[in-house]
Order: sequence, then C-alpha cells, then structure tokens
Amino acid sequence: MNIFSLASFYDALKRNAFLVAISFTSFIFLFTLLQSLIDAEVENIKTISALETADYANNLKNQVNNKLNALIYLSSGLSGYLTAYHNELDNEKVNQVLATLYKDAKHIRNFGVAIGYQMKYVYPISENKEALNLDYRNKPDQWPLIKKVIDMREGILAGPVNLVQGGKALIYRYPVYIENEYWGILSTVIDTDSFLKDAFSKISETEYDFSVKVKSSAEQPSQIVYGKAALFNHPDAFITSSKVQNAEWEWAVVKKIKPPSPLVFLAKIMSWLVSLSMATILLLMLRDRKKLATQAKIDNLTGLPNRQMLNTKASHALADAFKHNRLMAVMFVDLDHFKAINDTYGHDTGDEALKAVTRMLLENIRYDDMLSRIGGDEFIILLNELNHAQDAAEVAKKIIAALVNPVLINNHLINIKLSIGIAIYSPTQKETTRNIMKRADIALYEAKAAGRNQYVVYED
Repeated sequence: MNIFSLASFYDALKRNAFLVAISFTSFIFLFTLLQSLIDAEVENIKTISALETADYANNLKNQVNNKLNALIYLSSGLSGYLTAYHNELDNEKVNQVLATLYKDAKHIRNFGVAIGYQMKYVYPISENKEALNLDYRNKPDQWPLIKKVIDMREGILAGPVNLVQGGKALIYRYPVYIENEYWGILSTVIDTDSFLKDAFSKISETEYDFSVKVKSSAEQPSQIVYGKAALFNHPDAFITSSKVQNAEWEWAVVKKIKPPSPLVFLAKIMSWLVSLSMATILLLMLRDRKKLATQAKIDNLTGLPNRQMLNTKASHALADAFKHNRLMAVMFVDLDHFKAINDTYGHDTGDEALKAVTRMLLENIRYDDMLSRIGGDEFIILLNELNHAQDAAEVAKKIIAALVNPVLINNHLINIKLSIGIAIYSPTQKETTRNIMKRADIALYEAKAAGRNQYVVYED
C-alpha cells in the first residue's frame, strides 16, 4: 500500500468516523449482550435441569411413601384388632389374624406382637422361632428405639438391618395403648430389596442416578438404604430429605446427561461473527428479548406469576417483614388427585379446573397478597402483613370451604379438593425464603399424609 492509498484510507476514516464509532459500539454492545445471553441460557439449562431433578426426586419420594403407607396400614388394622380383643386373645386366633395379614401383604418377612416388652406372637413361626419370648429390654441394640416408640406413642420405621436368616429389612414398630395405658408393641418386618424394587419399578433410571440413606439419630446411625454412598458427595447431586414414618431419609439425585461444553464454545464463536456482521439485526433481537423476558415470568395457563417471579417477590416480602417487624405466611396449595381429573375428563377440562381454582384462590386472598402457580397443580400464596398467626389458618379454612360443593367445568360437575401446607414467618430472626418454603412444603406433605382436603401449619 503506497502513501496515496494510506492517505485515502485515512480521509475515508475521518469522513465516516461517526458511522465507524456507531458500528464499533454496536459490535461491542451486541457481542457483550450475546455472551451474556449465552451464559444466561447455560444457567437456564442448569436451572431447568435442577427443577427436573427435583421433580424426579419428588416422584421417588412419593413412590416410596405410597408403597410404604400401604404396608403401614396393616399395623393400624392389627392394632385395632388387639385393642378390641385384648382380653380374649389366644394363640389360634392371633395366628389366624397374622396369617391373613401375611397372605394379603407384599414384601412382608414377618409380623410380631409383643405384650408388654416380651414377644408373644410371630408369624410365620417357622423362620422366627428364636424371636418368641424375646424381651426387648435385654436387647441393648434395639431397646433405645423401642423406648422411643413407646414414649412417643407413634410408629417409627427403623433399618435397614441385617437379618439372621439373610437379607436386609426395614422394621416398622407401632405401640399399642389401651385406655391410655401401654399394652404392647407391633413389629412389621419389610424386605428391603423386594420393597424398594417394587417402589422404584415405575421410575426410569436412564437419565438419573440416585441413592437413599437414613439420616443418623441418637437411636440409629446413618446408613445406605438404596444406591451408592458416593453419590452424596457428587458435585452435581441434588440433595433432599423426606419424613418416612418418623424416620428421616436423605436422597441424592444426579442427572447423568450434561450440557455439551463444545456447543457452548461454538456458540460464543458464532456470537462474535454475528455481532461483527449483523449489528442492526441483533439490536432488533434485543427488543424482542425484553418482551420474551417478561413473558418468561408469567404462567401461560393462569396468567399468574411463575416460580421465577415468586422467588423474587418472596425475597422482597421476607426482607420487608423482617425490616418492619411483621408476621407473614407462605401457603403451599396442591390439588388432591388432580391426575384423576385429567384422566377422567381430559386435559382441556383439567386446564379449566386449574383456572377455576385460580379464580377461587384470588377471591379468598387480599389484593396485597400474592398468588403464584409453580407448575402442574401446585400453587403458592404469600400472605403479607398478618396481625396474628391464626389469620393464615383462617384463610386456609375459607379456601377449603370454597370447594365444598362440586364445580361445573365443561358441563361436568367435578369435585375439586386441595391440601394446604402453611409456614408462618415471625420476625424474631432473619430467615431465608428457601427455609420458609421448605417448611411450608413439609406441612403440605403432612396434610397429604393425614388424608388430604385439609391444612396443616408447620410446627417445629
């Protein structure tokens, strides 16, 4: 390039300095924006993956709870029989009852009935003769938990334990009180491998690895129930917990499929090329991006704020309640047996049912409160500025009462019922939204476990 060419280039640069500056600024702006969008999309993929993993974990917990409750009900029935006929017991009658329960139950290794602290009946007897006349007080490895069961007056699930006859088992022990006096204790021994295989039979493991362990307590140490212990130390593990018949289990779930990092690198290279050649088009895309960002915070079906907006609003509400020394509450609302509505009447009717529930919930809360749909048939209500903790329970009663009668949807009269879990925030100490949400979720689980169509207020 000779001196005249350099001079011409310099003159052209001077004449178009403003356009060059605009072009360069647009390039920098678009390049930075695209890089941010790619990073945000990667985070979004991670968030979606985390939500999917959490949903998968909830399915696992629900499967176990449903299967386990079906077995635990056997102890309740046996307890009722013993309470009614405790003065007329004999070996033949008790063994007949135990044999009937054993015949109809899956995964049960044996049933035991202790009167006082001594084992008097075991079925089947052939493999468990050594357990007869066992005095729990003489078993230091079992007595602390037995005593806790008696003192609590509630059943507790223990194990898994290694059985003398081979295999592992979960043991559910349930105290029997007659006229408020301790009478004896029931034990239901559940084959761990058979039970968990059945519980997880309908859960696909193609995309996930998961492991379950019992959380350590004073009465029993932590131990693996299912899967590998190493999964709890995995950097991407989703860790959650659940109450299983007064025992606490921890769950670790890891999604096997990861977003491909080479594609992320390629996208960043492409963003540089697109920014360099199509600055004007990318500016228009920026305008559209703002519109999409707004839509991403609203639930398409009900028009309610979704989980993303809820998290932001909840954080602000909690900080405001703490700052101004006010009570607030979080309510988890979940429709009972919503799947049955979809299966019976179709998803269109199910969608209309969700809209009807949305309208009903909005009618029973104040303007300053917030209603959000976080997915499926799950809603969350933020009750701000409460005068008394009992106010939240009154709102729950109104909501449940509003659905006493069937609702006409698409020419069908449909019984819609729901369960509510409530967590009260008192500004005595600073608390995270995650903790108060978790407490509301636990209360919802307790409402479901107690028979549904009711509310439960979380209590420590």
